[in-house]
Amino acid sequence: PPMTHTLIRTASPEDVEDIGRLLCALAESTGESSYYTGNIQALRKYGFSKQSIYRALLARREGTCVGLCTFYPEFSTWRCQPGLYVLDLYVDSLARGEGLGRQLLSEAIGYAREEWQASYMRLSVMKTNQQGRAFYAKLGFQSDEENKLLVLQDTAFDALT
Repeated sequence: PPMTHTLIRTASPEDVEDIGRLLCALAESTGESSYYTGNIQALRKYGFSKQSIYRALLARREGTCVGLCTFYPEFSTWRCQPGLYVLDLYVDSLARGEGLGRQLLSEAIGYAREEWQASYMRLSVMKTNQQGRAFYAKLGFQSDEENKLLVLQDTAFDALT
């Protein structure tokens, strides 16, 4: 059945446990739960303090969080425009197929336009997430085959400093 009422709002410090729970659910749903090492203290520190570097939107239905979108500002020197990078988009399996993922992305765009004049959105999706890839393609996202995402971490990250 369609949602009777879903509220999407900017997350607050009191929401960090729900954010953590939804991130765990996202990791499980993509088969990557062994890679999720997040914790509530870090989510609070980096989302809701002077060091805040990510934003979060939550979708609630009947008092329960059923959706999450985390994102942060970025800047394209080639476009000479600000944008937003979506880190996580998750909709609980019981709420899928009702347009909530699209609504969360739309709200994130609205927030980013108002806060830092964003004019584009980027994100990455796992190769194995066929459902996600189809969802993003339907919205008009295009694959950036020219750029390959690279990661430097752990001892290699430390060695470069």
